[in-house]
Amino acid sequence: MKNYTKLIVAVLYAFTALSFVQIASAATVITDSYLYVNTDSNLNSPATGPDRAFIASGTISQGTGQNVESAYLSAFGTSISIVNWTKYEDGIDNALYSELGSTSGFFDPGTSFTGFLVKAAKTTLVVFFDQAVTSVYWSTIFAGLNNQQKPHGLSHLAFFNTGDTPPVSEVPIPAALWLFAPALFGLMGIRRKYTA
Repeated sequence: MKNYTKLIVAVLYAFTALSFVQIASAATVITDSYLYVNTDSNLNSPATGPDRAFIASGTISQGTGQNVESAYLSAFGTSISIVNWTKYEDGIDNALYSELGSTSGFFDPGTSFTGFLVKAAKTTLVVFFDQAVTSVYWSTIFAGLNNQQKPHGLSHLAFFNTGDTPPVSEVPIPAALWLFAPALFGLMGIRRKYTA
Protein backbone atom coordinates (compact mmCIF):
# COMPACT_ATOMS: atom_id res chain seq x y z
CA MET A 1 0.00 0.00 0.00
CA LYS A 2 2.89 2.34 0.74
CA ASN A 3 4.30 1.96 -2.79
CA TYR A 4 1.00 2.90 -4.39
CA THR A 5 0.70 5.97 -2.19
CA LYS A 6 4.11 7.23 -3.27
CA LEU A 7 3.27 6.51 -6.89
CA ILE A 8 -0.03 8.40 -6.66
CA VAL A 9 1.68 11.37 -4.98
CA ALA A 10 4.35 11.48 -7.69
CA VAL A 11 1.73 11.35 -10.47
CA LEU A 12 -0.35 14.08 -8.81
CA TYR A 13 2.75 16.24 -8.46
CA ALA A 14 3.55 15.81 -12.15
CA PHE A 15 0.02 16.74 -13.25
CA THR A 16 -0.03 19.74 -10.88
CA ALA A 17 3.25 21.00 -12.34
CA LEU A 18 1.95 20.55 -15.89
CA SER A 19 -1.31 22.38 -15.21
CA PHE A 20 0.58 25.24 -13.53
CA VAL A 21 2.79 25.72 -16.60
CA GLN A 22 -0.24 25.72 -18.90
CA ILE A 23 -2.09 28.27 -16.73
CA ALA A 24 0.97 30.52 -16.46
CA SER A 25 1.48 30.71 -20.20
CA ALA A 26 -2.17 30.66 -21.32
CA ALA A 27 -3.10 33.42 -23.73
CA THR A 28 -6.44 33.92 -25.46
CA VAL A 29 -6.69 35.52 -28.88
CA ILE A 30 -9.29 38.30 -29.08
CA THR A 31 -10.76 39.97 -32.15
CA ASP A 32 -12.31 43.08 -30.58
CA SER A 33 -9.08 44.63 -29.26
CA TYR A 34 -9.83 47.84 -31.19
CA LEU A 35 -12.36 48.62 -28.42
CA TYR A 36 -9.48 48.82 -25.89
CA VAL A 37 -6.48 50.05 -27.93
CA ASN A 38 -6.84 52.17 -31.05
CA THR A 39 -5.17 54.98 -32.95
CA ASP A 40 -8.61 56.64 -33.16
CA SER A 41 -9.81 58.38 -29.98
CA ASN A 42 -13.33 56.90 -30.31
CA LEU A 43 -12.04 53.34 -29.76
CA ASN A 44 -14.66 51.96 -32.13
CA SER A 45 -13.01 51.49 -35.53
CA PRO A 46 -11.55 48.08 -36.43
CA ALA A 47 -9.66 49.76 -39.30
CA THR A 48 -7.56 51.84 -36.89
CA GLY A 49 -7.17 49.14 -34.27
CA PRO A 50 -4.47 46.48 -33.83
CA ASP A 51 -3.99 43.65 -36.31
CA ARG A 52 -3.54 40.93 -33.66
CA ALA A 53 -4.13 40.79 -29.92
CA PHE A 54 -4.36 38.44 -26.97
CA ILE A 55 -5.36 38.60 -23.33
CA ALA A 56 -3.33 36.78 -20.70
CA SER A 57 -3.06 36.55 -16.95
CA GLY A 58 -0.12 36.01 -14.64
CA THR A 59 3.36 37.49 -14.87
CA ILE A 60 3.37 38.39 -18.57
CA SER A 61 3.75 42.11 -17.84
CA GLN A 62 6.80 41.67 -15.64
CA GLY A 63 10.41 41.35 -16.70
CA THR A 64 11.30 41.59 -20.37
CA GLY A 65 9.60 40.89 -23.66
CA GLN A 66 10.43 37.17 -23.28
CA ASN A 67 7.14 36.66 -21.43
CA VAL A 68 5.27 38.28 -24.33
CA GLU A 69 7.15 36.10 -26.83
CA SER A 70 6.13 32.98 -24.92
CA ALA A 71 2.49 34.06 -24.65
CA TYR A 72 2.44 34.98 -28.36
CA LEU A 73 3.58 31.45 -29.21
CA SER A 74 0.86 30.06 -26.94
CA ALA A 75 -1.83 32.25 -28.51
CA PHE A 76 -0.94 32.19 -32.20
CA GLY A 77 1.23 29.08 -32.56
CA THR A 78 4.09 31.02 -34.17
CA SER A 79 7.16 32.73 -32.80
CA ILE A 80 7.83 36.44 -32.58
CA SER A 81 10.87 38.42 -31.49
CA ILE A 82 10.40 41.41 -29.15
CA VAL A 83 12.90 44.27 -29.32
CA ASN A 84 13.10 47.74 -27.74
CA TRP A 85 10.98 46.68 -24.72
CA THR A 86 10.08 49.73 -22.60
CA LYS A 87 7.84 49.39 -19.54
CA TYR A 88 6.13 51.77 -17.12
CA GLU A 89 5.02 50.34 -13.79
CA ASP A 90 2.80 51.62 -11.00
CA GLY A 91 4.80 52.97 -8.05
CA ILE A 92 8.05 53.20 -10.01
CA ASP A 93 7.53 55.34 -13.08
CA ASN A 94 4.75 57.70 -12.02
CA ALA A 95 6.99 60.68 -12.73
CA LEU A 96 7.55 59.40 -16.26
CA TYR A 97 3.99 58.42 -17.03
CA SER A 98 1.27 60.13 -15.02
CA GLU A 99 -1.74 58.12 -16.27
CA LEU A 100 -0.90 54.97 -14.29
CA GLY A 101 -3.97 54.17 -12.21
CA SER A 102 -6.32 55.69 -14.81
CA THR A 103 -8.94 53.67 -16.68
CA SER A 104 -8.29 55.26 -20.08
CA GLY A 105 -5.79 57.56 -21.72
CA PHE A 106 -3.57 58.58 -24.60
CA PHE A 107 -0.03 57.26 -25.02
CA ASP A 108 2.65 58.94 -27.14
CA PRO A 109 6.22 57.87 -26.30
CA GLY A 110 7.77 60.08 -28.97
CA THR A 111 8.86 57.13 -31.10
CA SER A 112 7.14 54.54 -33.27
CA PHE A 113 6.22 51.06 -32.04
CA THR A 114 4.42 47.96 -33.29
CA GLY A 115 3.40 46.40 -29.96
CA PHE A 116 1.60 47.73 -26.91
CA LEU A 117 0.81 46.14 -23.53
CA VAL A 118 -1.78 47.32 -20.99
CA LYS A 119 -2.28 45.60 -17.62
CA ALA A 120 -5.13 46.26 -15.20
CA ALA A 121 -5.89 44.08 -12.17
CA LYS A 122 -4.66 40.57 -13.07
CA THR A 123 -5.39 40.82 -16.78
CA THR A 124 -2.97 41.88 -19.50
CA LEU A 125 -3.88 42.92 -23.03
CA VAL A 126 -1.11 42.77 -25.66
CA VAL A 127 -1.73 44.17 -29.15
CA PHE A 128 0.32 44.13 -32.35
CA PHE A 129 0.21 46.47 -35.33
CA ASP A 130 1.54 45.37 -38.73
CA GLN A 131 2.50 48.97 -39.49
CA ALA A 132 4.30 50.99 -36.80
CA VAL A 133 2.25 53.62 -34.96
CA THR A 134 3.41 56.62 -32.93
CA SER A 135 0.53 56.90 -30.44
CA VAL A 136 -2.54 55.02 -29.19
CA TYR A 137 -5.64 55.60 -27.11
CA TRP A 138 -6.30 52.87 -24.55
CA SER A 139 -8.94 51.70 -22.08
CA THR A 140 -8.86 49.12 -19.27
CA ILE A 141 -12.45 47.92 -19.76
CA PHE A 142 -11.06 44.55 -20.94
CA ALA A 143 -10.10 43.76 -17.31
CA GLY A 144 -13.70 43.90 -16.05
CA LEU A 145 -15.07 45.87 -13.10
CA ASN A 146 -13.79 46.23 -9.53
CA ASN A 147 -15.81 46.05 -6.30
CA GLN A 148 -17.12 49.58 -6.88
CA GLN A 149 -18.38 48.49 -10.34
CA LYS A 150 -15.82 50.68 -12.07
CA PRO A 151 -13.09 49.61 -14.52
CA HIS A 152 -9.77 48.61 -12.95
CA GLY A 153 -7.00 51.18 -13.20
CA LEU A 154 -3.86 50.80 -15.28
CA SER A 155 -0.96 49.19 -13.38
CA HIS A 156 1.55 48.36 -16.15
CA LEU A 157 2.11 49.72 -19.61
CA ALA A 158 4.76 48.75 -22.16
CA PHE A 159 5.53 49.41 -25.77
CA PHE A 160 7.91 47.53 -28.04
CA ASN A 161 8.76 46.57 -31.58
CA THR A 162 8.73 43.18 -33.20
CA GLY A 163 11.97 42.05 -34.82
CA ASP A 164 12.75 39.24 -37.18
CA THR A 165 11.05 36.00 -36.28
CA PRO A 166 13.60 33.67 -34.69
CA PRO A 167 13.97 30.21 -36.20
CA VAL A 168 11.77 27.57 -34.60
CA SER A 169 12.72 23.91 -34.46
CA GLU A 170 10.41 21.57 -36.37
CA VAL A 171 9.41 19.82 -33.17
CA PRO A 172 9.53 22.39 -30.34
CA ILE A 173 9.94 21.06 -26.82
CA PRO A 174 7.10 22.39 -24.66
CA ALA A 175 8.07 24.15 -21.46
CA ALA A 176 6.10 21.57 -19.49
CA LEU A 177 8.55 18.84 -20.50
CA TRP A 178 11.20 20.27 -18.19
CA LEU A 179 8.84 19.73 -15.25
CA PHE A 180 7.31 16.49 -16.48
CA ALA A 181 10.59 14.68 -17.24
CA PRO A 182 11.93 14.79 -13.65
CA ALA A 183 8.60 13.45 -12.41
CA LEU A 184 8.82 10.52 -14.83
CA PHE A 185 12.39 9.77 -13.77
CA GLY A 186 11.22 9.88 -10.17
CA LEU A 187 8.49 7.36 -10.90
CA MET A 188 10.99 5.06 -12.61
CA GLY A 189 13.30 5.37 -9.61
CA ILE A 190 10.50 4.48 -7.16
CA ARG A 191 9.53 1.51 -9.30
CA ARG A 192 13.12 0.27 -9.58
CA LYS A 193 13.68 0.68 -5.81
CA TYR A 194 10.68 -1.40 -4.83
CA THR A 195 11.01 -4.11 -7.49
CA ALA A 196 14.66 -4.79 -6.66
